[in-house]
Amino acid sequence: MKKILIVDDEDLIRYSLSSLFRDPHAEVFSVATGKAALDTLQNHPVELCFLDIHLPDMNGLDIMRTLRDISPRTRIIIMTGSLITGEIMRRIQEHAHCLISKPFDLEQVGSAAARLLTAHVPLHREDRLDTGSNESSIVWMDGNWRKHPRMPVRKSITCHAVDPQGKKEPVLVNADVLDTSGSGMCIETPHALEPGYLVQLEDAPTPGSGVVRWRTRSAAMETYRTGIQLIAPENIPMLMRSADIWRAHD
Repeated sequence: MKKILIVDDEDLIRYSLSSLFRDPHAEVFSVATGKAALDTLQNHPVELCFLDIHLPDMNGLDIMRTLRDISPRTRIIIMTGSLITGEIMRRIQEHAHCLISKPFDLEQVGSAAARLLTAHVPLHREDRLDTGSNESSIVWMDGNWRKHPRMPVRKSITCHAVDPQGKKEPVLVNADVLDTSGSGMCIETPHALEPGYLVQLEDAPTPGSGVVRWRTRSAAMETYRTGIQLIAPENIPMLMRSADIWRAHD
C-alpha cells in the first residue's frame, strides 16, 4: 500500500490532495504543521510527501532536509505560492524531486505523483537544476523526468507581456533565451513577470504565444529566470490576441 504525506497549513490544499489520492491501495496522511509532519514520519515511512515551504511552526525546507535524512526513499514534492530565490531553489534542488507552484492543476499534479511513484531512480543521484520550461506549474529537479528534452540556446529577444486580468499595462520585455524545448523555453530578464502573464514571442527561437509558469531571482538579484509554456492561439482569450493589446507599447 502506498503511503502519502501531505503537509500544508491551507485546508483546501490538504482536502484537494487527500481527495485526489483517495484509493483502496493508498494511505494518505494530512497534517497542517511541521511538528505533526515529523511525528508522522517517525511512525509511518511514506513513499511520497507533498511539502509546503511556509508552515506556521517550521520552515518547510528544514523539514525537507530532515525528511531526506530519515527517509531517503521518500519522493519529495515542494509546494509554494511565493517567489523562489536562487538560494531557496538550490536547497530544493539538493533534496527534492520537483517543485510545484500554487495554484496548481490537480490533474497534472496527479500525473507528476504517478511518475514519481512508479519510476525507479537512484536514491542518491546528483541532481541538476532543470531551469528549462516545464509542463504547467511543475519544475522537475532531474532532467531525466522531462517529457520534452531541452536544448541550450543563447539569443536576445524582445516580447510583449500582458497581465490577463488587465490590472497592469502591457510591457515590452527584453530577455535572453537560455534554453528551449517542445513545450516552451526559459528566459532571463530584468522584468519580474508574474506567473500567469501572457507573452507574445515574436523573435524567439520558437515564435508564438506563451504563458509565464514560474520565475526565480538570479543570484545577483538583478534578473529573473522565467519559465514560459507555449500555448496554442485558440487557447488565448480573444482579448489577449488583440493586436491593439499586444502592440500597445510598441
